Amino acid sequence: MSERLPGFNRPLYVQVKAVLDENKAERHIRGGIATRQKYLLSFEKESRQRKLP
Repeated sequence: MSERLPGFNRPLYVQVKAVLDENKAERHIRGGIATRQKYLLSFEKESRQRKLP
């Protein structure tokens, strides 16, 4: 896509590239948030199981 689109529609290519670059820059942040949520949920489940008799 990044190879052929500039030849067909340069303005669209510029818009698409901006979106893709932004997503790439934010990817590690979203991954970190997902990992944090995963471990928080895991910790909550473990805490609830320990409280049960």
